[in-house]
Amino acid sequence: MLAGEPPVFGWRSAQMRTARRAATWDTVERLLASGTYAAVVVATNRAEVALQARQEGAIAVPMPTAGGLAALLVDVAARFGAQGLLCLGGAAAPLLDASSFAEIAARLQRPGIWANNPQSADMTAFAPATLAQALLPGPLYCSDNQLAVSLSERTGLPLQLLPLETPWICDFDTPTELLMMEGHPHLGPHLASFLATIDWPRQRRDAVLSALADHPYTELALIGRVPPHAVAFLNAHLRLRIRVFSEERGMKALGRTHEETVRSLLGYFVESVGLPAFLQALGQVADAVLWDTRPLWAHLGLHWEEELRFRADLGDAENRGEEWFDRWQEALAAAPLPILCGGHALVSGAVRFLPAQLPKTLHKEHASSRDAGGCSEIVT
Repeated sequence: MLAGEPPVFGWRSAQMRTARRAATWDTVERLLASGTYAAVVVATNRAEVALQARQEGAIAVPMPTAGGLAALLVDVAARFGAQGLLCLGGAAAPLLDASSFAEIAARLQRPGIWANNPQSADMTAFAPATLAQALLPGPLYCSDNQLAVSLSERTGLPLQLLPLETPWICDFDTPTELLMMEGHPHLGPHLASFLATIDWPRQRRDAVLSALADHPYTELALIGRVPPHAVAFLNAHLRLRIRVFSEERGMKALGRTHEETVRSLLGYFVESVGLPAFLQALGQVADAVLWDTRPLWAHLGLHWEEELRFRADLGDAENRGEEWFDRWQEALAAAPLPILCGGHALVSGAVRFLPAQLPKTLHKEHASSRDAGGCSEIVT
């Protein structure tokens, strides 16, 4: 079952809307191809999306204005007499194939709750489907990120993790995460076609990859909501030094963003010395950066609309009259090292695309036995 879409404010947002829809149709086709689901339901309040959903063989239903996601899940469970439910966003699993969706369906033959992230899941499966009743009455569960944790807390059932493998945990929320996924052999045809024609600037991505390919044990900084599995993956596969500044994981699912209680150590650093000085310091400890900027922005009170966030990620220099946006772009353009910015997925699933994008000489299988342990410095 696929959730709805955020509002659209500008042309970068419109392009991302197209990307999400492309991923949605790939996912619908793979769910149907698995042959294991009684129905694939697309929840949307957009007439054109509902029409295409029906053309793809799915069932379109409106997203309730009252009761949010909880009401939707309860309604779908009752309407179809479902034994279990799989809930995911349209862009939550762009690499997951039909056989993997069949594996989830097999899990739903027994009671339980499964998710692809312990705090902020993009994909949640649970059985029996009547567990959704536990979400009512309560807050409006409008975000699928909160679903797994809320279900576990309200029902007492333990949350079980789906495989920590690339197709299960790779999603996209921003353009740069999609650019990291570009050319992947498991992309569905709809999303692959979109990426083949899009005109997004790739200079920041290419500069990071070039810096990392310069020589073994270049220093890659991962900043933001970095999960442990991302660091473990890089240490297992690449001869890089990894410097990690991980903070505010689960800030959306735990309500910290809504309550404006996000606090970032790096945010205090930026407030103290200014962004240019912070980036100069960052250049002393790293050769390239993948940066989930949302914790910092939340700490600084920069609640930009989606369009502005995407422009900041891509490095669009157009002046929008937003002082912090202009300062941000100017500082990153003058930074002493390449920086690729995005959301949580950039420092989670997207790092798993690095081995395919870097020379074989940097891969662990081409390294001596002394390289097996990896090199990392972690701040949590």
